[in-house]
Amino acid sequence: LRVLKRFEMHTLICQGVLFVVHLVAFVVMVVLLQGQQTEITNLNAVAFATKKAHELCIRIGVLDVLFSDPNTTLPDAIANKLGTYDHGAGAAYELEDMAATVEEMQYLHAGAFSGFDKHRRMPKSYGLRSIWEEATLNQTDFSNTLPAVVSSSIFVSLWDMGNKFTAVAANVMQNALAWNASGIDIPDTPEVQFIKINGLGELWRGYNFTLDGFVKLTAKDNDAMNNVHLIILGVEGVLLTWLSVIYMWHMAQEVDHQRYDMYNVFMAIPMGLVRSLAVKPVRLEDDEEDEDDAGAEIQENENDKGDVEAGNGGSGDDSGAGRDGGAASGGNNNSGGNGAHQESMANKWKSAAMLAFSKSVANSEASQTAKGGAVNGGANGGANGGANGGASGSGNTRQPGVMSPQGSLKGEANKRTHSMAHTVVRAMSILFLGKAMDEKPVVIVPGSKRVLQRSYNAAMWLVWPYILWGILVVALNAVRYESLTTMASPIAMLNVINFTINRFHRTLYFALQYCGAHADQKPALRDVMQAEYELLRLEYSALLWGDGGNLIWPKGGLSADTRSQLVEHFSKAKGGLATGSTSGHGTLFNRGACMREDAATCLPETHPYYQYTTLGLDSLMTRYMDSLSAILDSDPQYANYTHPAFDFVWTIGETDLEGGLMALNNAYLSDVQGMYRNTMLLHVVQMILSVLLAGAFYIFMMRPFLSEATTESRRIAELLAQLPPEVDVEGMVARALHHQVAVKSGSTETDAAGRAASTAVRPQGGGLALMRASSLQRRGITAR
Repeated sequence: LRVLKRFEMHTLICQGVLFVVHLVAFVVMVVLLQGQQTEITNLNAVAFATKKAHELCIRIGVLDVLFSDPNTTLPDAIANKLGTYDHGAGAAYELEDMAATVEEMQYLHAGAFSGFDKHRRMPKSYGLRSIWEEATLNQTDFSNTLPAVVSSSIFVSLWDMGNKFTAVAANVMQNALAWNASGIDIPDTPEVQFIKINGLGELWRGYNFTLDGFVKLTAKDNDAMNNVHLIILGVEGVLLTWLSVIYMWHMAQEVDHQRYDMYNVFMAIPMGLVRSLAVKPVRLEDDEEDEDDAGAEIQENENDKGDVEAGNGGSGDDSGAGRDGGAASGGNNNSGGNGAHQESMANKWKSAAMLAFSKSVANSEASQTAKGGAVNGGANGGANGGANGGASGSGNTRQPGVMSPQGSLKGEANKRTHSMAHTVVRAMSILFLGKAMDEKPVVIVPGSKRVLQRSYNAAMWLVWPYILWGILVVALNAVRYESLTTMASPIAMLNVINFTINRFHRTLYFALQYCGAHADQKPALRDVMQAEYELLRLEYSALLWGDGGNLIWPKGGLSADTRSQLVEHFSKAKGGLATGSTSGHGTLFNRGACMREDAATCLPETHPYYQYTTLGLDSLMTRYMDSLSAILDSDPQYANYTHPAFDFVWTIGETDLEGGLMALNNAYLSDVQGMYRNTMLLHVVQMILSVLLAGAFYIFMMRPFLSEATTESRRIAELLAQLPPEVDVEGMVARALHHQVAVKSGSTETDAAGRAASTAVRPQGGGLALMRASSLQRRGITAR
């Protein structure tokens, strides 16, 4: 039983090691996946902070229109957007919107720098910490020195510039009405000039640098995390799996060898003695009831009846009729009647385990001795009725018995070719251990032609769950690795969507400024608006088609540095949304409904722009860029707030178009985050399946196996305990065991070693004698 206990302990240790390693891998991957999701959130936060900075510039531009001349009628486009022609009511609406925008930008700016859920420091990679913490941005300050406002430059960090920007915007929000009441021209104040110059210049450049840096960082971390999947696949799925399989195969074979050695003891017992066990009355104790009651039901078959009839054939010689084939010697029974009497007693007392085993041994021996016709019922009506009183030579029915799980007794004449199961065992041995199994799995006991054939079915049965676990680990990690291999492109495409949103806000702001500017200011503003329009068209073409050949580059050309930055910006966006199957595809091309965030403010069906607002984002964006082009192509004196193109731009810009872009951002962000959520879900599924597989292996496979092996050991002890005291059982046992050791070690002098071992055994002592005495004592029998 020590072998079984050791096997159980080592199996639990092996499972514990595998579980700990898998748990560590699971925790590491969950932490890495959550880190990736946090980086995606930070990327989006910086983009939204940039969006809020542009919205603050637009709010100040509208306040400029409202406060410029209170006596003039507001343009229809601006009044319709505000919902009133009253200057004061319109200003109150804009200031309220501005207050909410300032608060949101403060939150996003601080979260992007130091984290949202928990504090973190900006990473060093790609210059992110440098631009956020070091003085790298050229900030323009304005001082209200009389009689004029004076500007100055200072280098600050992005963190400091963003904080000052929101503080100045909050100051404008608080004092705009008072400044207007006192006759101060708002566009000329130092605060408004600071917001326009820095918000649209250096702050925008710093945020753009951060966005592209976050894309590179997130893509790099994604690849590093994906390499961890390969490491887990190699360590868990290959290395640990094969080590555990080889180790469990070795431990299971030790158990098999131990069980094989126990059964092989019976090969050392003379055949006549084994036959006597078949008819010896054995009564188990009440607490030793045989678990294989079904075996007793099959003992009364036709072969048994034939054996009884042969035993009743009359008085016979003590020796067998034929000695040509090495027939078993006769016993002490003098008549066939004694055999019949013993057979009837066996039906009452005999254990199913002992009968099944002894019958199989007898039948095997009979098949071996059939050559000389020694055991065939006798020619004189009773020549075979001496030894057993019933061991018929013609009986060849093989009873399974309790020993069949580990081995079967076969004669050399009946030896079959290798079965498919043996072929599988040999293949597994080559696969696991690097060499074929021993080509001599059958051990022959000296002085006997009976053999006990090995079976590795139990070892295979105990090993295959580990192979299944390895396949599970390899398959799931391969799926996860493949799904995250191309994540750099979706991350870059999310960045392109955010850039498109911000460039849209820039064109909207400059359209407002250009159409409301004086004639002497329009040429410069037109050039700026033209550049922003072409960059928006370029960004949107990348959104649709990726970095392929469909990009619409600006007609006037770009500087070498600017073009290089844009090429790098688009480099990871390999696939556009027009050809993909993302959730945002429907938003782009077949929305079929209003895209405003507040559905209550959607345009009615009678509105001239209604169809544009329901045909999808692509249709609306195309019409928006056409309107910008119409404004730029118009004569500067007609490019004002009454221009039909400006009316379209201002009516649908911050309502339908922005709503559609935000819906696209949300859909694509959900897709990107969903890829990481699905990967995490696969890790959870693998963890659950691993625990279930380990539990099922222990409960439904290992424990029943150990219970069966323990029961078999007790049955063997019971069988050995039934042998008569005068038989040198321990000598024969030692001879058989020593022979097996010699065979395993390659010795060729097995017979001499076996004889030496038998002479060294104490005839009246040892474990078997004590076991036999204990069994007889429980039955109230005194051993003689």
